[in-house]
Parts: sequence; structure tokens; C-alpha cells
Amino acid sequence: MRLLSGLGLLLLSANQASAAVVRYDWNITTLNTTIFDGVRGALGYGINNEPCDQHPISVTFGDEVEVHVTNKLTEQTCIHWHGLRQFGTQEMDGVSGITQCQIQPNVTAVYRFKPDKCGTFWYHGHEEVQYAYGLRGPLIVHCPAKLRQSWEKDVYKEYTVLLADWYHDLPVGAPIWDTVLINNVGRYNCTVAEANGLECGPGRPLPRFQFVPGKKYLLRLINTSAMAAFKVSIDGHTFQVVASDTDYLKPSTLVNSVTINVAQRYDILVTAKSSASQGQSQVGQKKTAALGSFWLRVDSQFGVPWTAREADQVPEGFNPNALAIIDYQSGATADPTTSRWATEVSIHEFDYTPVVPVKLPTKPDQRIVVEFTLGVLPPNPAAFRGYISLDGGDFSTLEIPPKPPLFTIAAGAKTEDLPTTANAIKLKHNDHVEVVVVNETPDQHPFHLHAHSPWIVGSGRASRDAIIAGNLTALRLDDPMQHDVFTVPECSTDADGACTDLGYVVFRMKADNPGVWIMHCHIDWHFVLGLGMLFVEAEEVLHDEGLAAFSPNMLLSVCSGNFTL
Repeated sequence: MRLLSGLGLLLLSANQASAAVVRYDWNITTLNTTIFDGVRGALGYGINNEPCDQHPISVTFGDEVEVHVTNKLTEQTCIHWHGLRQFGTQEMDGVSGITQCQIQPNVTAVYRFKPDKCGTFWYHGHEEVQYAYGLRGPLIVHCPAKLRQSWEKDVYKEYTVLLADWYHDLPVGAPIWDTVLINNVGRYNCTVAEANGLECGPGRPLPRFQFVPGKKYLLRLINTSAMAAFKVSIDGHTFQVVASDTDYLKPSTLVNSVTINVAQRYDILVTAKSSASQGQSQVGQKKTAALGSFWLRVDSQFGVPWTAREADQVPEGFNPNALAIIDYQSGATADPTTSRWATEVSIHEFDYTPVVPVKLPTKPDQRIVVEFTLGVLPPNPAAFRGYISLDGGDFSTLEIPPKPPLFTIAAGAKTEDLPTTANAIKLKHNDHVEVVVVNETPDQHPFHLHAHSPWIVGSGRASRDAIIAGNLTALRLDDPMQHDVFTVPECSTDADGACTDLGYVVFRMKADNPGVWIMHCHIDWHFVLGLGMLFVEAEEVLHDEGLAAFSPNMLLSVCSGNFTL
């Protein structure tokens, strides 16, 4: 049913003998939020009464993942496995009300799926704003030795580095985060917190990552934020970017900074310093002492186009940056005294080179224009919402249908039978599809397409007429990058702040994964405003396979004991 690259065929055949079912048992619970940055905030979610980073999923390619999720909350929930194709397991995508019924309180859902490739994934709640308040964690699929890239054989150790924005209060509109967390640890000014009536303590020590001189380290950076994009750097260290989202790249030239938008992942390869002469000694140490420690810095990207507010419009106590520590000395406890890089060296999001070469067709089988905006429009004259327009049609806010569209379509319905507020469009099985995502706002938006890693073949700004007509800068059809989360640039504005040229991203995809897949802005506050749409892919295949193709647990246990149309 799908076309595989040479690497895909190799992955499919590898490690079959050692494949295992790896089971996890989770209770979704609330948490005392002081564990994150010392402040007792309004809301926090976790797994088995612990922060989610303490419950990583770590498997080897070929393994099958089985997660028993019991909802111990007083509200409904579900879990999305971000970056996975879910080929043949569409009901496991974990999108509340789209690919499954919501998991009601005291109900258990069993997710079972087999990752289709190695890489850095993550999981998170896909119900309201649960992931913004902690329901998020890492999912790592390791390659067996014979499938690793040449540089992987030199990796001494790897670290997973979760990045997140953190909020003390319940959301009002698109709130500004209070703290930045690294592996769920951050710092906040207790004087400010207590002045605002919040309980505050010292919090936990900052994360420390041990380096051995001369060794190579793989850092898996995962931005699990609800809104914040980050710039990541390590004082005194350069690195190569070797993967974006879950796709291998040819190791980049040396850089000292990488910008990672909401929900994106980058794997970076860092070579530890080999001698003290390359390092920066701690205060009071002799030159012959150990290399010492260095700051790993995570800096929020703030102000237009990243946020609607400028840097001087933040709440009192706002801590936009986070720190972790790279230690060369075992047992070190002191903070580093290093300084940030004076000059940034980085590579644009779409300018890396993939490992697997590809040449895409000049003309797609289908071209779709998806325009989006935020605001108050006639469909909802009293509310600020997100809106999508498909191929020049009316703008519409995504509303979750009464029954999951995946099941509705599989039971025989057609795409046009779905409510217009499902923002659904049909893709013919195995068509090569071009999608132009058009931004009619002055802010950037990180869009996520479920179940695919599309090729990003173009990005920029142009007039709406030029975009609709396809009169755009030449597309990159030879060896384009893949991203399951891609930044759609902001529009250009005139003196009054109105959009002139619109921001856009052009991507290509093969419609080879039958299902009902959502595409949405991954800024959580925008998604809950309805900034999303559905691709109904290979409708005829879903009809042929019917409801019997899906897990009885998802249809019967989760869907209130029965699923009927």
C-alpha cells in the first residue's frame, strides 16, 4: 500500500528476530506543580503521580509498543504519539474525537503500534490544553547497530533534552509562559511568586550532563512547548545537526546554535573538549585543573513574529531562559562561569541536506491551498477563533465532530458527509499531493501534519494572487528536507499592521497512508481555537477495510462500551 525508499525497505527487514512487545502501564494523574520550578501553580498533569519525563518510552526499531493508559482525572483525555505514521494502526494516532473516542475518567485505553523508523519522537495529551500543563514526554526509537549512520558508531553516550514553556495560571487567550524548563526543571523568582500569593520553594537542582573529554555525545532536543520557540547553544562548544524531527540529515557544518520551534526535534552531535586548554576553568581553579563546567542555554524567542507581545510586555517575574550544565568533572556542584557565544552560527530550518536523496515529480496529481488566520469573523462574530479556508472556500473553525471521523468514514460515510466545520478534504490513494499553507497573520505558526513527514519544497512570502496561481519562487524538488512540524512565516505588513504579502510553506506528500489525519497549528492555544483541518486519505481503502480493521478496545471499551452510527 505504500512506496518505500531503500532505507525504508532496509528498516522494514531489520531486527525482526529480536522484535519484542514493550509494555507500559500508565495512570494519567494530576501533580503538585512545585516539582517543576518551585511554584505551586494552578494545574499540572503527570503519569503515575510523577512528571512525564520520568516515564520515557525507549524501544529498539522492530519492537511493538503497548501502552495501557488509564484516565485517573476527572476530565477526558487521550495521548498522541507525535511523529509516528501509524500505518495500519490509524486508530492509535491519539487525536481526541478524530481518530478515537475520548478516554473518559476511570476508563483504560490500550495503544498498540509499531514505529516505522528510528528517531526522536515524543508523546503528549491531545485533549484541550493538557499537554501545556505537563502531559508530555519522550519517545525514542533506537536503530539496531547495522542500521546506524556512520557517525552513530562513534557516539559515547546520548542524552534526551526536553524543552518546555511552563505556566502558573490557567490560560486566558494566548498567555505568556512564566518559566522555561529543561527536563521539567526550571527556576523562578520566589519573591515575585509570593508577592502574587503563590507558594514557592527552591525547586530542584538544574539538570547536569556528564561529558568525558574527547568523546562524542548525541543530544536529542525535543521542544514540548505549548507556545515558545527556543534557541539552544552550549558555551564554548560547536556541534553538528544530524537529524530533524525523525529524519536523518547529512551531518551539518559546525554551528553553535539551533532554533527549535514548538513540537520540533533536532538531534545534535557534540564533540567534548579534549583538554583544559580548550575549556574554561571554574573560578579559583588552576589552569591544570579539569575542564570544569559549561552552560547549556535555552533562550526563548520572544516578540514579533514569535509572539504577539514584545519583550517588554511580559508579566513580572517572567523568566524567558533556562539553563542546564555540561560537566567534565564527576560530582561537580558549582554553577559554571562561562559566557555565551558572541556571534551566532546557525542554519535555517529548511536548509539542511537529507541522508536519503529524492527527486520529486515536477507536477503533483493534486494541489491544495490551505489559508489560515486568527480573529473575529462572521461565522463566530462574538469570539476570537482560528480559521481555515480550503481552496478559496469560506473560512471555518475546526470543531470536533460528534463521532470520530475515522470511524465514520470507515463505516461508509464520504468526506462530503462530514460537517463543514470538520474542515475536511479528500486525498486520492497514492496521489502525489502538493499543499500550500498560507499565513494571513503577522506571526509565525508551527504547523504539524499527523502521520506524514512531508517534503518541504518552498517557503517565503508572496501576494495572495501569486500563491493561488502558483507563481512562486522555484520549488526545491531535488533532495528537499522532511519535517512533520514546519514553520509557516508571518505575512509582511504595511504601516497600519495589515498583511500585504502572505507567508507560505509548500509541501509535498504521498497519499499512501489511509486514514483521517489532522493538520493543525501546534501552538496549543491556537489549536484549541480551532486552527486545524483534516485530510481524508484513501477514503475508498477505509471503506473496503471497514470498522473491523480497528482495535476492539478503541471501538468498544473506549467508545462508551459500543460504537454505533
